[in-house]
Amino acid sequence: MDSRWIQGRIEEYSFYRLAKQILPKSEFPVLSYPIAKEFLMSSKMGSMREKMIPQFLYITKKEEQAIFDGTWNENTNYEHEIMKYGFYFVDVPLGCLDISFKSWFCDQIIDDMLKPYYTEDDGSICFSKRLLVKAVFCILHEYGHYVDYKKFNSKKELAMWIYKAKEPYRRIDTYVCKMNQEGHLTEELLLERRRVYRRCKDEYSADQYALGHLNEMIDKAIDIIWDEGDRINE
Repeated sequence: MDSRWIQGRIEEYSFYRLAKQILPKSEFPVLSYPIAKEFLMSSKMGSMREKMIPQFLYITKKEEQAIFDGTWNENTNYEHEIMKYGFYFVDVPLGCLDISFKSWFCDQIIDDMLKPYYTEDDGSICFSKRLLVKAVFCILHEYGHYVDYKKFNSKKELAMWIYKAKEPYRRIDTYVCKMNQEGHLTEELLLERRRVYRRCKDEYSADQYALGHLNEMIDKAIDIIWDEGDRINE
């Protein structure tokens, strides 16, 4: 089995399947978005794909609203009947993420942060390794949100912490919208908004968790893909 084989297998491997294999155990299931793959990849689904970000879903919009308007009750079941609580990932090949899910997978700030993990000693970059590193980072980032979730005594405490953490982002996002309406929006301003987002305490915490476990989980992911290939070829 040569390097070209493992590169091909990485690009064909399901993002959702990879998440199921490498996410640490928790009380929450690992789920795929409830849309058939053939429909998901349709050209007509572009706007919907942008919303299908990897996420740790532990609270609904209805529950968040109840927290902020003071009507939240910890004994009330706010869970959506279709989008159950859990970790969500799209069930598509890793090779599709770079093409069809650019809005969240092709973030230059994240890419720059991860370059040391996928750049070879001679400075060269393998496309499939870059794909794998970014995918593993996205998966671990969501588990980082779960790690923070476990630090709080209630969803209410966590929701209020995240709301405060995102205050800098809300400010710059409001300014970006204003500049856009006035016709003064620039690429640098959009980049600064992404920088501010990554510096928010909740996102920074999840990033640090992911980076701290990245090398270990990249090796695990490669072993899983390699071993599955061996079983296929037996």
